[in-house]
Amino acid sequence: FSDPTDVASNLRGVTDANGERTVSGRLAARWEPTEWLDGTATYYYQKSEIDGRQGSSWRNTLQTGKYELAKRVEEPNEITNQLLALELTADLGFAELTSATGYSRFDDNGQRDQTDLLISLEYSYELFPTFTSFTHEKGRENTFNQEVRLVSTTDSRFNWIVGAFYNNSDVTSYSQEYTPGYADYVGFDRPDDLEYYSQFYSSLEEAALFGEVGFDITDRWTVTVGGRYYEYDLESFSDVDFPLFDSGPNYLQPVGISDMEDSLKSDFAAGSPNGTERTS
Repeated sequence: FSDPTDVASNLRGVTDANGERTVSGRLAARWEPTEWLDGTATYYYQKSEIDGRQGSSWRNTLQTGKYELAKRVEEPNEITNQLLALELTADLGFAELTSATGYSRFDDNGQRDQTDLLISLEYSYELFPTFTSFTHEKGRENTFNQEVRLVSTTDSRFNWIVGAFYNNSDVTSYSQEYTPGYADYVGFDRPDDLEYYSQFYSSLEEAALFGEVGFDITDRWTVTVGGRYYEYDLESFSDVDFPLFDSGPNYLQPVGISDMEDSLKSDFAAGSPNGTERTS
């Protein structure tokens, strides 16, 4: 690093590698067919194209500029969020009934520089003079939730609330880790340079019942008693392979995240096949 010629011939600089472009939008429609019924449907959309992470290598070994980050590869990421919500309110005379329904989808597609992590593990990767590692990762999260609540509206010293809540969330993701040139360097039969592969699926389900009762003892003193009963169930399924030591399978065949989601759900329902892990 003390020789400017060596630095110029071996290092490449990228300007504004931490840029970000985000597009977002919102569409809402209100429906009021009667005086006692009111509904609003809303759709939200946001897409972010991220060039790379924020960071600085000013105080580490390379001693770069304050606003420079030492990485071997760029780390772009694309994130998409979508949300569909429906809220209905009905005036029943003695109480107001509210229903809130939501469905959201989160998609993530990007890569990370994994070089420093693998070198720090001391698995002999550091012996390869031009060792570099990066990942390709995709993920999707689907979430559905529903809440219904009934709130008293009568003119009384008593007031009360009862309701129910439900939430279900499924997460699917995979990570592919590459080490360009390393397989050939050590004599492994892995022309695609895929060194690590992992996939993950989890299912979260929540349900709750809640309520409270209040009583106005005086104009300035109110007593409220409430309670909540809930159930929470989280199950996850994960699978890991080290294809660097195995000429198959072909992990690089095109597989959409939707197809992988269906496949992982089938494996998940089957229990713990082939030594994979299932926890709850």
